[in-house]
Amino acid sequence: LALAAAGCCEKKQEPVQQAAAVQAAPVVAPKVEPPSIDYEKLATLVAEKIDTDKLVGKVVDKLKADKLVGQEKAEVPGEALRRARPELAASSKDRPAPSARAMVDNTVWKLALRGDEPMRGAKEALVTLVVYSDYQCPFCKRVEPTMDQIIEKYGDSVRQVWKNNPLPFHKNARISAQATCAAGIQGKFWELHKVLFENNQKLEKEDLLGYAKTLGLDMPKFEADFAGAACAKAIDDDVKLAGEVGARGTPNIYINGRQIRGALPFEQIEPIIQEELTKAKAMVEKGTAAAAVYDEIIKAGKVFTPLDEAVFTFQNPAPFKGPADAPVVLTVYSDFQCPFCSRITKTEYEVFNMFPGKVKLEFRNFPLTFHKDAHLAAQAALAADAQGKFWEMHDKLFENQKALTRPDLDKYAGELGLDVDKFKKALDEGTFKAAVDAQMKEGEAAGVRGTPSIYLNGRKFQAADREAATFKKIIETEILAKQ
Repeated sequence: LALAAAGCCEKKQEPVQQAAAVQAAPVVAPKVEPPSIDYEKLATLVAEKIDTDKLVGKVVDKLKADKLVGQEKAEVPGEALRRARPELAASSKDRPAPSARAMVDNTVWKLALRGDEPMRGAKEALVTLVVYSDYQCPFCKRVEPTMDQIIEKYGDSVRQVWKNNPLPFHKNARISAQATCAAGIQGKFWELHKVLFENNQKLEKEDLLGYAKTLGLDMPKFEADFAGAACAKAIDDDVKLAGEVGARGTPNIYINGRQIRGALPFEQIEPIIQEELTKAKAMVEKGTAAAAVYDEIIKAGKVFTPLDEAVFTFQNPAPFKGPADAPVVLTVYSDFQCPFCSRITKTEYEVFNMFPGKVKLEFRNFPLTFHKDAHLAAQAALAADAQGKFWEMHDKLFENQKALTRPDLDKYAGELGLDVDKFKKALDEGTFKAAVDAQMKEGEAAGVRGTPSIYLNGRKFQAADREAATFKKIIETEILAKQ
């Protein structure tokens, strides 16, 4: 929902018993059914304009049915909620638009250009807008009229540079990028670009070939370039650079290196353009050639690092496996109801097994408030830990994410051979509630905002790719090689 709002297709506790600091045998991840999510459909639905008045009306109708709101006959739908919480109930038309300041900061990213990217505007433009986009992303489609308006108003003072970032859950985004690349070789990039966004629900290969033919392209050459290595490499290079400049989703717009996430309207982007235009003019007045302004601005820019520079030392005890003094500490903040957390457990175990005796795998609880059973499940895991079976309960809970009520937890305790009476007493008395809350508080201080959040030796893991091979490379290059 946060991404949708932005318009973008990314607590005296009993001591917690610690796992023995001995060489652990290879572990096997629990079997977890991945959630079935139609990401394309979800993105499209979220992108549609929501009739907030109708939505609020439905909420109020439900509240009235539950006798929680008065039955005023003359009320228009949602009026009671508007009076009680106007900041929540305001219609989309009346609600103030989010400030661009919330979507952009002053960080300048080192977004170097190859020089062969599709571009419109003057090469000597003082303001460069690099747009990372995806032809199937509904939010990216919204950006197009904004870019047109910027080019029309600012003329040769700005240029737009296109960068591909086809998202993996958009099955036709990659071939669409290949198609526009192939069209660009024949000088028709922007023409096909426009057609694809106008028809971004019809981007099968046959559709793309039809659009190219309609534009009068040399079809044998188009098809060869479409499948060729040059276009594939250009797209791969774009995607690689996207990871280096923090463009995890689409659209991402960089104005002279400053990042804007999401499909903000012209009125919110223009102040940033004005700022950069003023800075660039000052540089030219001091002797910088107009054509060199962009390179000069970004040359000392930020490059994405897989591990945050800040280092946190976690003080509250937490269950772990592996040597207590291992050179690599993999800390995972997790939530037993979070589907993404269940999926990352396989990766955690793979990484643990990749470095025998060198990794301490540490689990910390961060039950999200909208997961109603997560906090009690976290307490149950610590209650099991007190009886020496944290990881067994950990796996059991992730295997049964949709069944985490109190009776379920008691049943799992019995299945794992715990002292059930002792386990029940711990949950009845909230013995481990403070321990869970303390882990959450410490996590918040370390920058945990959602789950899973992962830290390597106290540094937050920031890479978008969370495959085991990525962790292996980072551990080897960023930790072990430097010790």
